[in-house]
Order: sequence, then structure tokens, then C-alpha cells
Amino acid sequence: MDKDTLLREIAQRREPAHCFIRWKRPDGEYECELLDYFVRVRAAQEEVVTFDLLDIEDMWHELLALGVSGFSRAVRKGVEVIDWVQTDALGNQQVRSCCFRAEGLGALYDEVKDIQTRRKG
Repeated sequence: MDKDTLLREIAQRREPAHCFIRWKRPDGEYECELLDYFVRVRAAQEEVVTFDLLDIEDMWHELLALGVSGFSRAVRKGVEVIDWVQTDALGNQQVRSCCFRAEGLGALYDEVKDIQTRRKG
């Protein structure tokens, strides 16, 4: 799909709740990215076969589908957060938290994908 067609289709299908895009590359791999960043920077760089626009709940499910354990959601002081319990090589657990917002969710997704890529390589 060329850049102009891609951007036109995104504009036609986009709803206010859509903050992520998940697209399929020609090699069959899927990627996810913040939608505004994708439109601004990556649309011109990527070859896109198909795409879906995702809201934050859809992206939460994309994160969980990566198969990494330890993620949960909680509300603290009226703010929804994502907790990620990680265990180091010595068995010590550490909890990392971030707000349940598009930017935080996207950063966690990218971090998990990076970890998975390093393990494969």
C-alpha cells in the first residue's frame, strides 16, 4: 500500500479512541506503534500490507498476547496504572509501574518486543 493510500485509509477509519496502529509487513510480521507517531514519521518508511486501528484496551491485549507474565492493572489514588512484576537472576522481584496511558503502554510493548528480539538473536 503506498503512503498516500495508507494515510487516506487511516484518516477515513480513525475514531477518537484510536491511539495505536497495528500493521502487517510484507514478511508477515506485525508491528504496533502510537498512531500519531506512525502517521507523522513511520508511514513514509514502512511497507504496509494491512492495518488495524486500536484503542488503548486493544493495545493492552496486544501487550498481553506477547506472552510475558507479570503484567496487571490497578487503581492507585484514582489513577489507573500498569504494574509489571519482574524477577531478576537471583529471584528478587521488582515491580515497575506506569500510568495506563497510550505512551506508557506503547513503551512497555516496545520494551517487551526488544527483549524478545534479543533472546532470539
